[in-house]
Amino acid sequence: SSGGHSQFGAKLRTLQFNSSFRKTVKRVVIVTDCDEDPTHSFDAVCQQIQSAGYPVPHAPYEPAEAGGMKLAVAMIPRDTPGNLECYLADAAKAPRPEIAAHVDHFMNMTAIGADWTDPKKGKLWLRAFVAARWPRDPCINIAPMFADANARSIVPTNHSSFDPMVTFL
Repeated sequence: SSGGHSQFGAKLRTLQFNSSFRKTVKRVVIVTDCDEDPTHSFDAVCQQIQSAGYPVPHAPYEPAEAGGMKLAVAMIPRDTPGNLECYLADAAKAPRPEIAAHVDHFMNMTAIGADWTDPKKGKLWLRAFVAARWPRDPCINIAPMFADANARSIVPTNHSSFDPMVTFL
């Protein structure tokens, strides 16, 4: 956890002073949302990486190397505007397509207008889907959802939509 996509530089600077990190970690992958503009998001992360004194990648998923350390930036969803919620949607839809269809209908009826960007739609879609799937806690957040063995069935992590990220890692 970095505290948000604007905090990668601060986290990286802190890690520079951790001798265990410097001695043992040889590869770092920063995973960040594409948000509305993937190029801008990537450039913003690279500026933080540079200000923290780490090797700066030239493109997403292409590691930069310096001093024995490789650092890469993975953008999600890959090559398109969006965020973690957008990235998780395909996997979430798979086990319960009938609920996904209802959430899609809900989205078509409500999430219209210029102020609903793809990332905002992704957040709304996943929140509605999770609320429909998890009556024990309809407001469960993503991180606790993956910590709970039963709640993990909402977004199956073995779904093929994650294969490109697994291959990269």
